[in-house]
Amino acid sequence: MSEALHPIELPEPVGPFRPMPGTPTAEPTKLIGKPSLSDIADWRSRLLDAGVNANRVASPNLARQLEQASDAEIDTVICSVLDTDPSVPLNASIADTYPTEISAGLDLLAKLTGSPRIWITADPDKSSSWFSAMSLQVDSGGLKLVPLRGDYPQTDPTLMLYTLLQRRLAPGNLPTEKGAVLVDAAAALAIGRCVLFDPPVRETPLAVRDHFGQKTHLLSVPMGVKLSDVCDFLGIHHEDAVYRAGDFLRDAWIAPDTRLGTGELVIHPTARHLNANPDPCIRCGWCLEACPMRIHPAGLLDAAQTEDRRAAKRYGLDRCIECGICSYVCPTRLPLLTAIQGLKRV
Repeated sequence: MSEALHPIELPEPVGPFRPMPGTPTAEPTKLIGKPSLSDIADWRSRLLDAGVNANRVASPNLARQLEQASDAEIDTVICSVLDTDPSVPLNASIADTYPTEISAGLDLLAKLTGSPRIWITADPDKSSSWFSAMSLQVDSGGLKLVPLRGDYPQTDPTLMLYTLLQRRLAPGNLPTEKGAVLVDAAAALAIGRCVLFDPPVRETPLAVRDHFGQKTHLLSVPMGVKLSDVCDFLGIHHEDAVYRAGDFLRDAWIAPDTRLGTGELVIHPTARHLNANPDPCIRCGWCLEACPMRIHPAGLLDAAQTEDRRAAKRYGLDRCIECGICSYVCPTRLPLLTAIQGLKRV
């Protein structure tokens, strides 16, 4: 285990990661004549057989996106290298370290879907030297760098498609339903490695934000490794620890025996917070003002308590992306996100 994990801690310089096996060390060359297969169904099977998949907020259900893309008109392949938390720069670090693989993966997606353009979203302050390296290798055309702030929850597909394409994607639906394929840097990296080297995927990037030690670890870990093994390696040992996956405010807890790889690649070990009895709603309107979708979280809490589905729909349940900002800003600690999630499960 100790030979497979390579931690890098902030505020030390981030990256590069130690190159994964098979990562080219020579200067990048343009990918001429690759891939050899052109059928999207063949490549979908090939990627899945190699262990290439992703199903997380910023890169939703890759296998299903490819399946839908075979019957849909796709005009944009979007790769997000944004990080919504500046203390956990996982996607930016992947983009800096693996331009060859990322460009190969995006080139493949554009060719398979017939998309005339590839957009890479990155922070406006980010150096464009890595983008220049990628542009040398993409021959499917339409490659464009799109400056975009990674303000949370910008990487959510619903917000991403509306910001970039002014297309309204219902929360929980796939971008392919609106003519786009969306992946993050880690997914593009995995696809690109399969294009260039055709190996099974054995490793994945991972970020662990240790809230006990206030450190971020950027790692390369074996696919399917248990979260508990990673924490043991990093020396994160707390009996009352809980583990949140993905964006912290989404409050998505996972068990220590969860196997990592295709799901969320940012993990937050934190102290267990005791449940506090919330105060009554003071009708301050903060949740409404903070909501990026402009729905009514307090109204949804009322609807959940009265089991009023019609009111829940009126208050915007179908438009909620479950980002958790409403619960974060609520001065009386109301369980807004929990109520919304309960409504959606009914």
